[in-house]
Amino acid sequence: TGVTAVQEGPTSITVSWTQSGTVTEYWINYVSAGGEDSGSVGPITGTSLTLYNLLDRLTYTITVIAVDGSHLPSEGATVIVELERAGGGNGGVVAGVVVVVILLLLVAVVVVVIVLLWFFFLRGKRKEDKEYANITDNEGRNEEREYANIAPSNRSNLNSTAPGNSVEMKPAAMQEPVIETFPKGEICVLEGESVALQVRVTGDPTPTLTWYHNGQEVVAD
Repeated sequence: TGVTAVQEGPTSITVSWTQSGTVTEYWINYVSAGGEDSGSVGPITGTSLTLYNLLDRLTYTITVIAVDGSHLPSEGATVIVELERAGGGNGGVVAGVVVVVILLLLVAVVVVVIVLLWFFFLRGKRKEDKEYANITDNEGRNEEREYANIAPSNRSNLNSTAPGNSVEMKPAAMQEPVIETFPKGEICVLEGESVALQVRVTGDPTPTLTWYHNGQEVVAD
């Protein structure tokens, strides 16, 4: 009594039943509705058993027969079970869909990574091009400044240089004017007397010297 059957897989059924008083063993008989499959399993000392390798999509009648201490079989308890489609058809479809979704996600991740790498590559290349353009522009400006600092006489020589020859342009040396007067300090003379003032001026380029007296330029006689 109390026989239950549960389908465990596409071709397997677990049968369970309750223990009877003096029963020492059990037998299980099963047969399909059309007679395609049948069999018997025993003796069984427990109260459950799993039948394997049944035919899918068939309806089985399962009978549990109890044998008492005198080994006389009692009237069996019967349960009917209909097996569902084998192979887990829906499960296979679901698994296939999951695999496809995972592959699509992997492809999407790869595409995103490639796009990001390409973006950073282009960004770095543009930065390098900009730095190169700034360096070239600065070099051109420095060359223009150096050319402007070259004396005119040297510029003509520079411009007349034969093609293919390289000329290293260096800024001309500059020296601030240095003025030395003799005698040094204040000089006191009587009215009507003459005084001699000497001055020495050095510098590069050579400075031009002009004398002034009371804010007026002194012109030599």
